[in-house]
Amino acid sequence: MAYIGQAPANKAVSASDLEDGIITNAKLAQDIISGETELAESPASTDEFLISDAGVLKRLDASLVGGGKIGQVISTNKTDTFSESVNTEVFSNIVTGLTVSITPSAASSKILVFLSMGVGAAGEHGIRFQLFRDTTQIDLGDSGGGSRPRISKGPDQNTGGNAYITNLNSNFLDSPNSTSALTYGVKIGHTSGSAKTLYINRTYDDPDDASYGRGSSSITVMEILS
Repeated sequence: MAYIGQAPANKAVSASDLEDGIITNAKLAQDIISGETELAESPASTDEFLISDAGVLKRLDASLVGGGKIGQVISTNKTDTFSESVNTEVFSNIVTGLTVSITPSAASSKILVFLSMGVGAAGEHGIRFQLFRDTTQIDLGDSGGGSRPRISKGPDQNTGGNAYITNLNSNFLDSPNSTSALTYGVKIGHTSGSAKTLYINRTYDDPDDASYGRGSSSITVMEILS
């Protein structure tokens, strides 16, 4: 016998006691998950998901989901030129105009840094660089002892010398553990035994020749949410 409405206290309701389609969404309490209403936008941090934790259904706040998402992207594209005389065995100041600032939304966020730049110099010397977060050098190799400096990338030979540019690139995942404004920049150096002027976005000769030209450099940072 099928019971419509409330079953007797001593009678457990089973699937066979219910007629197909008799229970509709209108008969359910509002906190029942029915799937009738569609969420047409990204979940808010206060929204909840229903998951199975080893077979036990639990609610999960949306704020706990989303590790690895990109929180923000900021980029600087340097189109003008830069030059500085750099002594042997040292590096330049931070390259003017090739910096980018970002304020992480959480201390647990990581910052993914992309750098691409063109460096010119007189002669076929090695070109190298150091990446910085504010005054802290990052993306650096282990200490080799002796006189070896810890650098980010290089030295790459400026093959062709005066009329050519060395293209240097890097990507580095930084863990600043900060919610303060951070500025990323780069210093450049060379392997010559004497002082050399280094250039960004142009060759040493910088010929007025349609076969050559000037380029651009960029530095981009992405906040990766944890």
